[in-house]
Amino acid sequence: MNFPGVAPRRSALRVNLGSGKYPLPGYTNVDEHEEADYNLSVWDFTATNLEEVRMDHFLEHIPWTQTHALLVMVNGWLIEGGLLRVEVPDMAAIFERGTGGDWLRYVYGSQQHEGEFHRAGFTAVSLYTALDEAGFTDVDVKSIISTFRTRQGMPCLVATARA
Repeated sequence: MNFPGVAPRRSALRVNLGSGKYPLPGYTNVDEHEEADYNLSVWDFTATNLEEVRMDHFLEHIPWTQTHALLVMVNGWLIEGGLLRVEVPDMAAIFERGTGGDWLRYVYGSQQHEGEFHRAGFTAVSLYTALDEAGFTDVDVKSIISTFRTRQGMPCLVATARA
């Protein structure tokens, strides 16, 4: 795995893309808009042999026209059997709730800065399909209500898949 100007660390085999304000211990955290181990805009994207990639509330910030290419690229980074974990807002559950509460923030992002705009939306079926079509196996998608401090109460999907 190549990270410019830095010797690989033990945690480099587990990457957290879009780490935001709350980086994960034991992971190499990558973000463009918050302090992280690496800035997404200068990361070299030649990662290989990764054991795990996490994309918690990252995929919805990528234009939907680029979702497939990104997932195929991430699949190529992972070792055989490597784990991908994705968490995104659950658009079906959000729309079922109607237009009360925080629905605007759930659908469009907080829009506090450029990195907080949602550019794609997923249902359980569309997330499963996206992962399957990108070549992942053992795809599992679950609906949850987030308890994470910045997403408290948000209907979300959590997917795991193997390379």
